[in-house]
Amino acid sequence: MSGSSGGPSARTRAHGAALLLLFTLAASIHPLAGVAFAHDTPPLRVIRTTAGAYPIVVGLYGDPPRVGQILALTVTFPDATPGITATLSGSPGPGTDAVRVSGSLTPDGNEVGVLVGAVRLTVRGAWNLEIAVRGPAGSGTARVPVVAVEEGAIAEPIAWAIGLSPLAGLIAFAFWQRRRLRALPRSERIEDAPA
Repeated sequence: MSGSSGGPSARTRAHGAALLLLFTLAASIHPLAGVAFAHDTPPLRVIRTTAGAYPIVVGLYGDPPRVGQILALTVTFPDATPGITATLSGSPGPGTDAVRVSGSLTPDGNEVGVLVGAVRLTVRGAWNLEIAVRGPAGSGTARVPVVAVEEGAIAEPIAWAIGLSPLAGLIAFAFWQRRRLRALPRSERIEDAPA
């Protein structure tokens, strides 16, 4: 057998690559994939506010939040008072034609006084993330303003590179033609006749 070298066969490697690709796609599509890993990195934006009698720190892991994608966040109670519960929702701000959306907040298994959550903003525009807190000192709501942006906007440097790429092609073509013209014998060149 000429193909057996003791290592994995091409078919086995192809199956492994296909499984890795499938796992990567599933992890990127799953709605809670971003939430599961968001708390391992520092938030992109931190807002200190109060909900009734409770000071809270809200950490946003998407700034600005993207329309249709999950916005992962943490809500930290610096006092870590036991018996506090909270809910999360998003209400459209002025000029945003949308309906209220529900989010989720669950206790972080690693830290006391920290809730991890997620909400999906449905349309572009101004939103208020509303964190309703209930505990021994009463209840209250904190509002965190955010602006959701459309997905797919191209970064300005990339847009310029794409826009100027035809110019680069035209310059390359001109240099190629000039070099080709110089390689021709003088008698074969087309030159303007004297007037």
